[in-house]
Amino acid sequence: MLLFSLRNLARSRTRTLIMVIGIGIAVAGFIGLVSFSHSIKTTFHESLDVISGIMVMQKGAVDTPFSFVDEDDSAKIAKVYGVKTVIPQITGVAREIDGKKISGISFTGMYSFLGEDPAKAEEENLLRQYLSEGRYLQEGDENAAVIGRKIAEDYNKRIGSTITVNGYRFRVVGIYSSGIDFMDSMIVIPIEKARKMAGLPKGTVNDFYVEVDDPKKAGAIAGIIEDLFPEYQASTSQDYAEEMGGVLSSIDMFFLAVAGIALAIGGIGVLNTMMMSVAERKKEFGVLRAVGWTDDDVMKMIIQESFFLGLLGGAAGMLLGYLALAGAAGVMPFKIVAEPTIFAEGLLLSVVLGVAGGLYPAWRASRLEPTIAMRD
Repeated sequence: MLLFSLRNLARSRTRTLIMVIGIGIAVAGFIGLVSFSHSIKTTFHESLDVISGIMVMQKGAVDTPFSFVDEDDSAKIAKVYGVKTVIPQITGVAREIDGKKISGISFTGMYSFLGEDPAKAEEENLLRQYLSEGRYLQEGDENAAVIGRKIAEDYNKRIGSTITVNGYRFRVVGIYSSGIDFMDSMIVIPIEKARKMAGLPKGTVNDFYVEVDDPKKAGAIAGIIEDLFPEYQASTSQDYAEEMGGVLSSIDMFFLAVAGIALAIGGIGVLNTMMMSVAERKKEFGVLRAVGWTDDDVMKMIIQESFFLGLLGGAAGMLLGYLALAGAAGVMPFKIVAEPTIFAEGLLLSVVLGVAGGLYPAWRASRLEPTIAMRD
């Protein structure tokens, strides 16, 4: 009966191929969307693991480029018990690199510059610890730059290369690598050059990065800073995790809903295909019943055909999903996580949908009277 079911699918090659492609696209959509959701969450949590300090910015600002704080307050924050160092920072978008304009909404164009005081660069800060080549900024630097691994790869830069950002020319003195693409897409430059690029007045910066002696006490120290400076908000990695928890859950639900719709469409496709197949093969079922096949035999044959449709569609979906994720890995600003369990789930769901879509047609086929079926 197994070979008989396979021969039936092979006999209607065009219909089978169309159905396999349809299921494959639905499964690929499921694999891609769930993988994207997992990748976003993984990147976010990896980023939080990197940030051990406190970000201090203007209260109510949606992001650091829209935050404006008094640079002199860094000295006051440094006196708070438990604070190790305070790094004033200026951030902005790299709209042009080496004369090539970058779209602000492009996945591959999410580059930014970060201005730090070279005189304080020897102190511990967020990116210095990930320096992999060359050196970090040092006192006296005016046109030096430390670039992230992704920028070095995308623009073929190495130690000693020159790089032009928003019309300002720098020489690469160091390359850092945190292992997180969007963090490795920054260009660290002297703060006064960043001030000119951002158009900020003297004495104003976007934020302070505060390193603490004991990361476990970061929350308490952040509270003290906010009490001393009510106009500022001080956020730890835990604060960001809580703030983004609901957003990430919403993203998860959205992706799962879209993937569920795609799979449901695939299941309806199987149902429709098998119903058409049953309608066209009534004489065949009548002959099989006449030569001794039982109701259960006919039902099993149709379910087996549906099973193989789901299996083939799932295999096709796994291949399409893998190719889609491989292509997306080169353009997404985060690392794509392609977990084997997601592919296995896609295949399992495809088989389940295939079988479920074939149950009703199988029941209909098993209820056909042999004499009536042969007449039709």
